[in-house]
Parts: sequence; C-alpha cells; structure tokens
Amino acid sequence: MSQQVWLVTGCSSGFGEQFIKTILERGDKAIATARKIDSIKHLADLGAATLQLDMTDSGQLMDKKVKEAVDIYGKIDVIVQNAGYGYIATLEDIEEDALLKQFDTLVFGVVRLTQAITPYFRKQGSGHIVLVSSLASTTAIPAAGPYSGAKAAVESFIKSYAQEVKPANIKALILQPGSYRTNIREVTRFKENLPKSTTEHQALYDNVTKLMEATHDTQEGDPRLFCELAWDLVKGTGVAEGKEIPLAISTGGEAVDYELARREKDLKELQEWEGVVRKTDFPGAKKGWSLTEI
Repeated sequence: MSQQVWLVTGCSSGFGEQFIKTILERGDKAIATARKIDSIKHLADLGAATLQLDMTDSGQLMDKKVKEAVDIYGKIDVIVQNAGYGYIATLEDIEEDALLKQFDTLVFGVVRLTQAITPYFRKQGSGHIVLVSSLASTTAIPAAGPYSGAKAAVESFIKSYAQEVKPANIKALILQPGSYRTNIREVTRFKENLPKSTTEHQALYDNVTKLMEATHDTQEGDPRLFCELAWDLVKGTGVAEGKEIPLAISTGGEAVDYELARREKDLKELQEWEGVVRKTDFPGAKKGWSLTEI
C-alpha cells in the first residue's frame, strides 16, 4: 500500500500523541495539530509536520487551516478526529456557556473539519474519517451528560456522513474506547472542567474526583495498542485483514463488557414490549418508506 498522509487533532498528549508515534513508526506521514503549537514540538522532533488548529475555529478559518495542511504533503488521506475534553456537570448545574463550548469542540468542530476536508477527499477519490468517540456515547454516567450528549450527537453526524459519501469512496470509522491509560483522569486537568455544585450534587462531584484520583494511570487500556488497532482497521491489515470493518466499534475490555450488557438488556426490553408498541400503528396500514430506500 502506498504511503498515506494522516492528520490528527488533539496531539499534545493521550491518544493524539500516540497516534502520531504509531503513524510514523509504521511508515506513513503525519500532521500533528493542537490548539497550542508549542505543545507538539516534541512530535516535530520525531518527524511529524505540525499545525496549529483549534476545533472551535470558524468554518472559514477551518477551510484555511485544511488548505494549509493539504499543501504540506499535497494530500490528506486520513483525518483522526481526536481533540476534546470532558465537561462534568449534572443537568441542574450545567452552565450554558460551558455546555456550548463542549458541543462547539466535540460536535461542531468535528462537523466543520469534516466539511473542510471532504471536497479534497472527493477530488482525490478516497478519504477516511476516524472519530475517536467514547464508551460514554452509549452509557449513562451521572454528571457526564454534557460529554456523553456531545459524543452521542457527533456519532450520529458521522454515521449519516458515512452513508452520504459512500458512493465517493470516502469511509468513516467510529471508535468507542473505554478506560485507557491517558491523562484524561489527571486531577489537575480534570478539575478545570468540574464546577462547584449549586444544588444537591457536591457529594457526587467529590466522589467523581476521588475516583479520578484513585484510578489515574491504572486504567486497563493501552493507548499504543488502541492506535495500532485503529491503524489496522483503516488499512484493512493485521487483525482486520479479510474482515468487514464495522462503522462503529467499542474497544477495550471495559467497553465491550458494558456494551454486551447494555445490548442484551435493550434487546430483552424490546422483545418484552414489542407486542404492545406495535399496536400504535394503524391497523392494516401499508408500511412507509424504508431507510434503505434513500
């Protein structure tokens, strides 16, 4: 397979940093991005191109940044949408500005960047969007509503996008990791996005903080193995060779355990209620249009 160019967002640490290392180690070219260019100087030393990119940039500025990125190597084959953070708040304590910022980064930023790169993908006849989502997109977690809601929303956008651009040979992949050993639970970082309760929830926030402190750097997931799996899924090599690649896949033992239990519960509930909910149709009515007919 010919050498490809990957652009990765949120590369100052965590998955983003490891993605760049994996891409370079495996012989492809990498463009590392971050809000603060100084935070990714060490990746330039490894051989990556670097570019300042803020996911809250306007659509016009995002177009300009993508053009700059394409001009570095003449093309981009894969974009890894990884940048993000978690705003923790119960619904009663959510501050509107903080919620809008969460969605601007995790949802609207992904939409803007995908819109900016798609014309280039169409022109070259191929492209791949990789969305690093989260187990939180399908799992109800107290005080994680803003983060979970944003991840669920952006997954819906990318799932629709995957169908829309399939005829143009543009692909999408959604990864839903559980707990991995990144700095996401580092308390000094975590507390920046943790409010003081204005209601009855301070004890919940205190428990969340204690959990983060107790489990930071002990998570079972290995970021290197996560990125190597993503590589294989994009390339169709290694563990993915000869297999049909799913649009969305949970990764890590924790995520798989949660998903198996959730889907089993959902299926059981649907089967128990099927006879009741089907009776909300008009008797004898013809079936409407099918999603598969679009």
